[in-house]
Amino acid sequence: MVGSMKVTATLEELVVDSSDLGDEPDTKPLVGTLTFTPLLPRGAHVVTEEAGVSSIAVIREEQVSLGPAGAIEHEGVAWVKLPAPTEDDSNIRVLYWRCSFDISSGGSPIELDSVVFPAVPDTEMSISDFVRASYDGEFLPSPVIQVRGPRGYGIVSVEAVAGGILTF
Repeated sequence: MVGSMKVTATLEELVVDSSDLGDEPDTKPLVGTLTFTPLLPRGAHVVTEEAGVSSIAVIREEQVSLGPAGAIEHEGVAWVKLPAPTEDDSNIRVLYWRCSFDISSGGSPIELDSVVFPAVPDTEMSISDFVRASYDGEFLPSPVIQVRGPRGYGIVSVEAVAGGILTF
């Protein structure tokens, strides 16, 4: 049986202070959808095996909505489980997913870069764990991506992808 990973996300906008208590900037939930796309070559066959029986599986793009609090809302829960095949249960060593954003605030679209992450079975991760930039006058690549697995946060392995290095 192919494994899965639990993915969460909360998207907010930082806005100037309103008439609430305090004088700090406020947050406002964003609305829209997230699209999760498996990064597989077009027409790729995913072969899975369970109890000695092989089958060809298709892994398709999935869309989830953001609920009123700006968090993923899928079938009544604040997360979505994505397939996470590995070489232990399929012909894929590591599947990567791209999360694209179609979001807005007050009817105005907001542009965000997509986020790519490895599918690690039996883990829970937030999309924010994979945002690869920090800001100190210019955007710099983040040196480490962390995954929260059954034993907490950690780096599972390092892999070169498209001229960069991913840790997971």
